[in-house]
Amino acid sequence: MKKEIIVGAVAALLASLITWFSVQFTETLSKLEIQKIATEIKNDNNFHKVLINEFLMDSRFKGKDGRGVGSVVKNGINSCMEIGESEQICWGSEKLEYPLNTPHIRNFHFKFASKFSGKPIITTGIHANNTDPADVFGVYSYTLNKDTYSGGIIAVDGRESPSPVVMQYFAIGSK
Repeated sequence: MKKEIIVGAVAALLASLITWFSVQFTETLSKLEIQKIATEIKNDNNFHKVLINEFLMDSRFKGKDGRGVGSVVKNGINSCMEIGESEQICWGSEKLEYPLNTPHIRNFHFKFASKFSGKPIITTGIHANNTDPADVFGVYSYTLNKDTYSGGIIAVDGRESPSPVVMQYFAIGSK
């Protein structure tokens, strides 16, 4: 189940990336190329490796100056990677602890490994590691700026949920 949720989050990221890149660059990926990337991610336990490799190998991800992706900058649970001459993608994952005072709400805080020049575009994935299908969480409040993404998630049904929860994010924008 965890792998399916990760694949879903990555598919959402890929859709966001493709839309964003189609605005930035004239050439876009075909449906077959997208499916190939999604299949590689699904079959790879370290999907960041596949994603970074796709950026490195595909000339469509190079900026106008011909530069492809830069080195990966890490800061604890957060990482960022340069794309082309002025863009970057950042990502991170964090286990959200079970709070005792408000058991249906969990807080998150991600500090980007490298600052953006303005607010980035964000996509998130939330995984409740439980067999209970009622354990569904959503972001109910957040603050987003060029340095951080923080806020709270809530159990959608409003009930207490002691399930382990992991939240991931991907942010795309200008550096």
